[in-house]
Amino acid sequence: MYNNNQNGTVTEELPPTTKKIARRNILIVLDNMIRVIPYVCEEENFKRDLERQLNKASYVAPENVYTVWQNVQNIITDRFNAHSDKSTLPQWCVLLLDIWTDNITVP
Repeated sequence: MYNNNQNGTVTEELPPTTKKIARRNILIVLDNMIRVIPYVCEEENFKRDLERQLNKASYVAPENVYTVWQNVQNIITDRFNAHSDKSTLPQWCVLLLDIWTDNITVP
């Protein structure tokens, strides 16, 4: 179903039963994740990997952003693969994972 707006643009209306997909900006998500990583030597490589993905996302074409999301997921999986339970993680790790999974919003 399409609607013509007053300014002449055409927009598509979704039926009431159709769920809208939330769009998240990878630049904002990565920036928020990087901010919660402490300045500890053992986490330096992890932080650097995320910063590289943030830099890459700044220049990648919008249609290729999915590769950045996939790369970040691989980085997170590699880092937290040994932990099967969030209760064994430090608080900053829990916060980082909550940001990644969109369970928390950072101001």
